[in-house]
Formats: sequence, structure tokens, C-alpha cells
Amino acid sequence: MNKSESIINEIVEYNEGIPCHILTSYYDGSPFYTQPGKTFVPLHWHKDVEINFSIEANIATQINGCEYEGEDDSFIIINSGYIHGNTYATKELTDKTPRLLGICLRISDSFFRKILPNFDCLEFNTIWKPYTGRPKEIAIELSKYGYPDSHLGKYENLLVDSLIYELVYYLCKENLMVKDDSLSDSDKRNLDCVREIMTYIENNYKNPIDEVSLANKFGYTPTYFSKIFKKYANITYKEFLTKTRIAAAKQQLIESTRDVTSIAMDCGFSDVRGLINSFKRIEGTTPNAYRKNLTK
Repeated sequence: MNKSESIINEIVEYNEGIPCHILTSYYDGSPFYTQPGKTFVPLHWHKDVEINFSIEANIATQINGCEYEGEDDSFIIINSGYIHGNTYATKELTDKTPRLLGICLRISDSFFRKILPNFDCLEFNTIWKPYTGRPKEIAIELSKYGYPDSHLGKYENLLVDSLIYELVYYLCKENLMVKDDSLSDSDKRNLDCVREIMTYIENNYKNPIDEVSLANKFGYTPTYFSKIFKKYANITYKEFLTKTRIAAAKQQLIESTRDVTSIAMDCGFSDVRGLINSFKRIEGTTPNAYRKNLTK
């Protein structure tokens, strides 16, 4: 899983002709999942439908500003375009036995449009509790293809494809409904605009960005801009920008040997002190200590 803290318009890559990106959550005894309240999945959005299966109910996630907590052997479905993330562990894993915790499947919206011509009018309930155990069996079977070193054998893509189709069959049969159209036209426009703002900041965080100029760019007054951003992203504009920059700094700390001052300048901070203070507040440690801990 990507442990960065930014909100991004995620572009999903698909493996070897399969219309699905598979991510497996496996507990290896490290403290990664054992720090309750520590966010490890960022706020982000994409056009794809996301199917999350939880074997152990110790994870909570935010979807369009509302928080959902997984239940044992349940599925959390994230519809196309929904802002989601800020995922964190709700309890510590006391059993240190290495084991499968869950799986995340991201299926392209084009896949659903092919099988559901009126897909724009439909959506899935967020919490799905299947009537039979078969969807769970499929999720566990697919999980073995979600590790970083997973590779498909000859014709194995046909097997994976068939499993995805079978899972989607159960999902559509049991959990599909007509889209709730209660949002006003104004709300829809504002939500679309917030997604655009997120994408803009993700692409321009290295440059100076102030609230007034950003509000003007998208046709809002600064006051109204702050209001709608907080409403739909459930985070303030300033905090979002800071977390985006911290996420970029973390990536450089992981992947390079550059000094902290250079990283601070490259990630949009006015000075190294700004990076260190923000990093300590969000991550609970300094950039150098974070890098040393990863090395260990």
C-alpha cells in the first residue's frame, strides 16, 4: 500500500490484460498495522470502482466525508469518483502471526460500462455482506495475485478474469441500486471542482500556492473556497497542501539520499524548518529519524 498522505486523482494501471488492479494486505509482524489511529492510506479519488474485503475488522476509512469501519468478512465498496482514504487501524494487532488481512480490487469503470450500459445511473451500497461464502472465497483466491512479486503463469490471466467476472456477478446481483440523485446541481458542481482542485495541487505542490489565487483560479471567493473544500474533502485546504508536500518528501526520503534541506526546497516548503515542524506534527518524528527507521 502507498503510505503517503496526499489526496490524488489516482491513475490505475492494469496487469496483463486484466481489468483490475489487485493489492493484497498481508501482516508480516511489522508495526505497520499495529498503530491505531495512524493513517496509512491517503485521501484520493479515481474513476474506478474499488472493492475492499476485510478478513479482520480493524480498519476504518473515510468515503465522501463519512467514516466507515469494516466488519469481519465484509466488503466495502467505493463507487466511481468518490473521495476516499484517511484509512487507519482502529485497534492493535496483538496476534503477531503473519497472515492475510484483506484485499483491495480496483476495477476500471470501462469494465462496468461494458456490462452495464446505464452504469452512470447506478451505484453500489457501501457495505456489502454477501448472502453466501462464495465472494469471500473468490477474494481470497485473487489475493495471491496482489503481492509485489506476483506474476501470472501461462493462460492464468483467463482464470483471474473469470474470478473477477464471478465476483462482479455477485456484487451486481446483491448490491446494485439506482444512484441516489439527492445531490443538488450546485453540490455536484462543487464536488467536481474540489476534485479538480485536488488534482491541481497534486501537480503543483512544488510551487508557491496561496488560497486567494487558487480560489480566483476556480471562480470562488476565498471564504467560500475554504468552506466547500472542507465540506467535500473533510480537511482544510492548508492541511491538504501540507500533507501533499509531506507525502512527496517521504517519497524522496525513501527513494533518494538527498539531504533534508534540498528535499524541503523541492517539495514547496519555504525552508527546512517548515518541513521538519510539519513532518513532526503529522508523522510524529523528524525526516532524518524517519529515514533511519526505514533503513533499519
